[in-house]
Amino acid sequence: MDYKKLFATSLELIAHPARAWLHVMHKGTKREMLGEFLYPLVMLCGTALFLGRIFNNGFSWESLYSSTISAALCSFSLLIAYNVSAYAVAFFSAKYTGEEPVKETVDMFTGYSMVVLLCLDICLGLFPEFRILAFIAQFYTLKIVWDGAAVLMKIGEERRLAYTMVVAVILMLMPFVINKIMGSLSLLLR
Repeated sequence: MDYKKLFATSLELIAHPARAWLHVMHKGTKREMLGEFLYPLVMLCGTALFLGRIFNNGFSWESLYSSTISAALCSFSLLIAYNVSAYAVAFFSAKYTGEEPVKETVDMFTGYSMVVLLCLDICLGLFPEFRILAFIAQFYTLKIVWDGAAVLMKIGEERRLAYTMVVAVILMLMPFVINKIMGSLSLLLR
């Protein structure tokens, strides 16, 4: 895994989303997005949560078990949230534009648009006390979706605001909802 490229892609999407979307449109593939971007970021989210729990709770067998379960559930929840979000965005895009979007394009749009949320999950895994700042920072997803809607999804200027709002809400709420459901299910494991 090329972590330099992962960091550069994440930084470009956050700092210069319009330019990053042009790069994705011309050179990106779904396979590249999954293998070199989404899966490594999800893995880093789980690893950060594991390490954060170990550091904050101290090292014991009980803490190790609890941290491992939490990290696995976090990673699994994020992957489910990505897939459900991609399906919801594709469904909404088809209804909103009246034409069926290309599945690979929607999947790339959804995955790359989750960059802020995934980076915030990494930070919160290590530093859970910054939850309120992360809540505020997640709204930057609007800017990333706004630029991606124009470049990658080809949504016209007059329809882009409503499209951006709905897609951003899907992307911000889906990981939260899936995580809550998985958290409830994890109580059955204990």
